[in-house]
Amino acid sequence: MDLTAEEESALRELVSVHESGRDVAEFISDRLYSELSYVVAVDNFNNEIRDYEPGFELQRQIYDGLAEKGMIDSVYYPHSKAWRHRGLTSAGRCYFRDRDERERVRLAEREDDRRYARRTAIIGATVGLIGSLLINLPSLVGLVAWVIELLPAS
Repeated sequence: MDLTAEEESALRELVSVHESGRDVAEFISDRLYSELSYVVAVDNFNNEIRDYEPGFELQRQIYDGLAEKGMIDSVYYPHSKAWRHRGLTSAGRCYFRDRDERERVRLAEREDDRRYARRTAIIGATVGLIGSLLINLPSLVGLVAWVIELLPAS
């Protein structure tokens, strides 16, 4: 699963929150509804009317994207078109370790492929040289005899 740089940054922050023992759902809620928005008024039905800071929509989209990709345990409410984020999933908690392991395996496989290609090239060159020598052996014998004739007799 590929994440954008923004999603990776947010996920890294959420993993850090989780590893420090804090509640991830509470952290997300505080970020969205305490840091990036504030209550302006309350209507007759006790619903909050909020004003939003410029970064609110971007941060909400990042968290929603992480929820859609299964990194955050969330519930989607279609009637309000909103997510309720509850914490990190196993995929979210392990994303960076799993990604690093996949990269390590990929690099090891690439090195094995290179080693195989080098070994194949060396074997091919050696077999080609031996085959060429065997095919051209009569010519080589004649060449060696001619060179010996040219050498001064002692």
